[in-house]
Amino acid sequence: MASVGPDDAFQVGLLDVVQLDGSDSGSRRGAAALRLVVVERPAGSVAEPVESFFNPQRPADGGVADATPGALFFVDVPGRYVLELRKVTDVDGCESAARLVLSTAAARAIQVQLTWRDEGVPAGGPGSDVDLHVVHPDGELAGRLDCNASNPTPDWGPPGPEGDPVLDVDDRDGDGPENIVIERPEDTGGRAYRVGAVLEERAEGSASVTATIRVFVAGALVFEASQVLPRRSEVWWAAEITWPGGQVREPTP
Repeated sequence: MASVGPDDAFQVGLLDVVQLDGSDSGSRRGAAALRLVVVERPAGSVAEPVESFFNPQRPADGGVADATPGALFFVDVPGRYVLELRKVTDVDGCESAARLVLSTAAARAIQVQLTWRDEGVPAGGPGSDVDLHVVHPDGELAGRLDCNASNPTPDWGPPGPEGDPVLDVDDRDGDGPENIVIERPEDTGGRAYRVGAVLEERAEGSASVTATIRVFVAGALVFEASQVLPRRSEVWWAAEITWPGGQVREPTP
């Protein structure tokens, strides 16, 4: 549990669910209202403090809006988060605030993240389903060497399990994120892992779906691209990654 107070800072793991406690900061007499607000976040994060998750097994799907000093927070992207507990201290609406800093600890060698946005779908409504794909140089889309929602832990062979990709977050009806991580990538010999996104199901009322793919190497954002997705089941190839070195480029024609 992380308590919110002056200059509090905690190391957390990527994809951790952090239990926040602001009761010591806000339960004093005279505090008429409390709210937790994210004031700084890494690029690509969509996490917000919630009272409870709609599905505890799928925290990326979000939850019930925070309304008390206690909250849950899903660390969806590597980097630094700053949360502020704001409390109203008088009838004029004056606020005071205490800050909490969350920083991810050890970063994965490669993390690929997908988020997306539906145009025309009301806020909070179910969105389209978009799938992230990372394909081995010897593989093909939807094949056994393609890491995706239908094949979240493929066996890529040597150098062992640490070299295999893992889809550790899959969001089926929201804005993402979806994450695929590789702890210890193999030497690709100049060939590339291919990164893409596929629109699986379009939400009712959706006029268009814009996807964003980001690639992190050792926790640092090194690539970002956005694209209005083509028709259902067609792939947008966004990036190619070679290893060692973690060079990321747009696909060659």
